[in-house]
Amino acid sequence: MKIIYPLRLLIILCSFLLLNSCIAAAVMANQKNVAEKHITTENNAIPPEFGKDNSTLICVLKGRNSRDKYMKKHFNENYKGKFIFVLEEDLENEEYADLDKYRYIFDYDAGSTASAGYGASGEFKTRSAPYSNYYMLDRKTDEYYYSDVKTGSFGKVILTYAQKLESLRLQNL
Repeated sequence: MKIIYPLRLLIILCSFLLLNSCIAAAVMANQKNVAEKHITTENNAIPPEFGKDNSTLICVLKGRNSRDKYMKKHFNENYKGKFIFVLEEDLENEEYADLDKYRYIFDYDAGSTASAGYGASGEFKTRSAPYSNYYMLDRKTDEYYYSDVKTGSFGKVILTYAQKLESLRLQNL
């Protein structure tokens, strides 16, 4: 039996970490590409009338640090129209009742997928993975515009929405 020297072990470990990083980067890039393709007016993920009026978009915050952080970051950096961040529990306040002023809401539903099966050890295991499904609500027409992108990579989806909404807003000026 060969003895693995520390240097050889270090090279193997570094190679494994580099390969793992490359795979993770490819998966993240794919999530962005999927979001780009699916978050469109044609796929009914964005209201086609968005940006034609002078309304203020409500971006819903839910008190979850990571999701709220990405919501604030991506909208502040990428969307130049009027928008505000509102905690979910404050949406029903009289302050936001004017549907001409606050016509659209950007929000998400959370869920999880479950799978079950036998692992390599022969042991039966169950797993679940959380996902988010982002959508827009046109409060005037009471129509929901869901993206068909259900993913745990919510930062990529929020970024894509912010960019697409800004592009549509500029087109509809």
